[in-house]
Amino acid sequence: MLRNRSAPHARVTPVLTVADVRAAVTWYTEVLGFVEHVRIGDGHRSQLGLPDGPAAELVVAEVRPGRRTPEQGRSHQVMLKVADVAGVVQMALAGGAVLVDPPHDWEYGERQATIDDPFGHQWVLGQTLVDVEPEEWGGQTVTPRTAARGYRRSMSIEDIGPRPQSFDIESETLQNRNYRTVAWSGKYLQVTLMSIPVGGDIGLEQHPATDQFIRLDAGRGRAQMGPAKDELTFDQEVTDGWCVIVPAGSWHNVTNIGDEPMQLYTVYAPQHHKPGKVHETKEDADRDTDDEPAEWSVQPQSVPDQHA
Repeated sequence: MLRNRSAPHARVTPVLTVADVRAAVTWYTEVLGFVEHVRIGDGHRSQLGLPDGPAAELVVAEVRPGRRTPEQGRSHQVMLKVADVAGVVQMALAGGAVLVDPPHDWEYGERQATIDDPFGHQWVLGQTLVDVEPEEWGGQTVTPRTAARGYRRSMSIEDIGPRPQSFDIESETLQNRNYRTVAWSGKYLQVTLMSIPVGGDIGLEQHPATDQFIRLDAGRGRAQMGPAKDELTFDQEVTDGWCVIVPAGSWHNVTNIGDEPMQLYTVYAPQHHKPGKVHETKEDADRDTDDEPAEWSVQPQSVPDQHA
């Protein structure tokens, strides 16, 4: 699907009509944590998104013929997942919202509260407490989300070594749940998929004779690089669609600073890991003593990698 930097990237984008676009944008960013991506005119329309990327986006638009502000008895709601329902409700009420339904824990593993914002729109704020199968509380699974593109599940590819290969790398990266999964190992380069948990990081390291390419497909990270492990002079926030280019000899790390797993893939030249190697956690990788490149891979004659 093509993307246009002048338009929302989400497949479904709700449009909230308000009497004062700028006031609404300020409220949605300060209270609900949205960020403004595109502004059209001073008070005509704004495109908002969540800081971790385009998984959820929102258009705030002015009143015009055929598009009016909501009235009493409206039928729509906007559901928003947050980390702390009670905390967001407090901020919302302090900012002029009206409490419709206080925080309540439901049998399907969610804590929810409902508010009316100052601009006439109703929000259901949700906080996930536990992962529950629908059948556990009386629901029914119709089409499993694992069948939907981009929903995380176990990856379906395997490392076939230095043979021709082709796969949907974005989908496989999003589906990978492991800290590191080696997806393809060639004679001169290697592709690995990584999932970094909230607050986790790739690990501070240096590859003396290897350039490295890293691309994020989900989440939000902080990329740091520099000439020494205590001199990381490059510091950049990165998110979905961003890449990180690591020159050989640079100390580098990428830390998850978002509120969801950071999904990424990386390309080394040459191999760094045993073909097909899977590490569920960073701790597993640190303990592994059997993670050497294949003998048939071409390796530079240089000092080994360094890890902080």
